[in-house]
Amino acid sequence: MKLTHDYEFIEFLSGFINQLNYESQQGAVLVVEGKKDVQALISLGFTGNIIEYCNNNNLSKFSRQSRIYHKLILLFDYDHEGRRLTSKIIKTFERISIIDTRYRRILSRASRGYIKNIEELSKFLPLIK
Repeated sequence: MKLTHDYEFIEFLSGFINQLNYESQQGAVLVVEGKKDVQALISLGFTGNIIEYCNNNNLSKFSRQSRIYHKLILLFDYDHEGRRLTSKIIKTFERISIIDTRYRRILSRASRGYIKNIEELSKFLPLIK
């Protein structure tokens, strides 16, 4: 069954976005790879703060931008580059920030591995609204 016809996943996705919004209200920031990821999340109703990691081409710039947040929620793609970035952020910032990768794992499990890139979430927009 395709995820676009999986009503449980669509319901999950709505709650997932609501939970991310709640986290943001509590001082967290969502960290994604790029602009298309940001657009997909905003189109689904995410209203919190987002940092595009790949547009902050160096760690010191990313560090300055992320320093003001209570928690960093990593939501990188499920490919080699996404895993590499997740590992890099954890190793670099785990002593100075709370790093949360749980949402990345939850989304992967809920989509049964069908979602490979965060930007793919935008295809669910017509079904959620």
